[in-house]
Amino acid sequence: MLKTPFFSIIIPTLNEEKYLPCLLSDLAKQTNQEFEVILADGGSTDETISKAKNFSAQLSLKILPQLRQNVSLQRNRGSKKAMAPYLIFFDADVRIPRNFIKKLSTLVNKEKGYFYTTALAANRESQGQLVMIEFTNFVLELFNSLGKPFVPGFNIIIEKGLFQKLKGFDPTLKLAEDHDLVQRAHKAGVLLKIAKQPVLYPSFRRPEKIGYTKLITQYTISSIYTLLGEPIRKELFAYPMGGHVYNEEITKNTNFLSRLKELKKQILTISKKIELPF
Repeated sequence: MLKTPFFSIIIPTLNEEKYLPCLLSDLAKQTNQEFEVILADGGSTDETISKAKNFSAQLSLKILPQLRQNVSLQRNRGSKKAMAPYLIFFDADVRIPRNFIKKLSTLVNKEKGYFYTTALAANRESQGQLVMIEFTNFVLELFNSLGKPFVPGFNIIIEKGLFQKLKGFDPTLKLAEDHDLVQRAHKAGVLLKIAKQPVLYPSFRRPEKIGYTKLITQYTISSIYTLLGEPIRKELFAYPMGGHVYNEEITKNTNFLSRLKELKKQILTISKKIELPF
């Protein structure tokens, strides 16, 4: 049993019997095992918990049942049980390569930074996914350079003391609790570091279910609120939680690639021509 982990990996779950075992399998195969895994469940009614327990012999695993479904509360609760000096927040449907923890540990020990995310990559050769990944990495780098950092909640690495100082995620927010956290850290003088390596493979089940263009629209709306410093405490659009909500059905969206490429060009042009008011 691991006594002194360097990372506490916190995963909020809700009916993730299909996807969670894949991530736990990735973690069990890591070349560096200096971590513990904390599942903060939101009241799963499927086999999420029982399937997670199958990894108890392979991982240092804590399971925290919680009936209230709130991703910020679940993450915060997991952080309170964490033993490590650094917290990693994953979603249950992400995937990581075998050397993820090893490379991340080397980076953090070398730089002694406080707040990280990593570059994203696609784990299958889909044109839509590759373009989406390229666009997301571009936006993260762009807004970080402009002093308005964004960070995906499924891929956050943060020093535990800083997380406690910031009082964790804001559970009153309906959306963009991840962006809110990184911008509060920025205001406190902590810069976000975006690591080129290791990479993380995000899930595409949400855009494949609702459509890529619709997802981009939703993210754009929520990002505008964040950039204006307006906390989102009302429902702007449906954003349901839970692995049972999404499947592998692909929504046909023939205009997505052209629209996404054009949006990227417009953002780059605007950033060069105007001084943003923040």
